[in-house]
Amino acid sequence: MCLVSSHSRRPHVSHHLIQIFQGVDTYLSYSIVTVAHGMANNGMSPAYRASIKPDQLEYQLRVTGSKLQLVNWTTYSVLIWALKASMCCLLLRLTVWRYLSNATKDHRLIRAMLQEGINMYRRRVYAGLGFIAISWVAVILTLFLSCRPLYKMWQIYPSPGGTFRCSPR
Repeated sequence: MCLVSSHSRRPHVSHHLIQIFQGVDTYLSYSIVTVAHGMANNGMSPAYRASIKPDQLEYQLRVTGSKLQLVNWTTYSVLIWALKASMCCLLLRLTVWRYLSNATKDHRLIRAMLQEGINMYRRRVYAGLGFIAISWVAVILTLFLSCRPLYKMWQIYPSPGGTFRCSPR
């Protein structure tokens, strides 16, 4: 799960991936404001929705803003869950047995106790990584299955339904 061996002194791949996702998320947030002028498929009365025509610039900006918002939510969730996984990988790197084996070479009882404690700690970190993966899948499924069919997420008129899930907040 952690993308580089624990003995490397170079930055781990997870650090670079986080920087890439952070840059993409920042660019998408900027694009929502500059490209779509902050507009999306929200905050419109039914009468106002009916008055906007597909050939108008506002209609196109709202559709583009809604699509950008969906992509931004996705990259944001990837960024946050990658940060969580990166912290677990850091904890795994802190529990490398070979460093402790050199420090306590002559004390077999202490080494055995340390090894048992480290193994228990590593199992907890692996459980945390599993929970992070499962919760990320749940968030992505919630995001993409909350409005079916997906194109209703950026539909202007008719209203995508009486549900709040089909428009960005």
